Amino acid sequence: MGIKTIVTIAAILIFGHIAAVIVWLIIKIRKGAERDALRRKKSAEIEKGE
Repeated sequence: MGIKTIVTIAAILIFGHIAAVIVWLIIKIRKGAERDALRRKKSAEIEKGE
């Protein structure tokens, strides 16, 4: 029971950490994509103005 419990807890912690990292990366990528879209809009407006 002792070893199995430790292994189970370790597995939950490892998978939880991996999931947290994946979620963080998705959020970071989405924020980066939004920034790029805003930058493209601004540069397009500047080009139209000239």
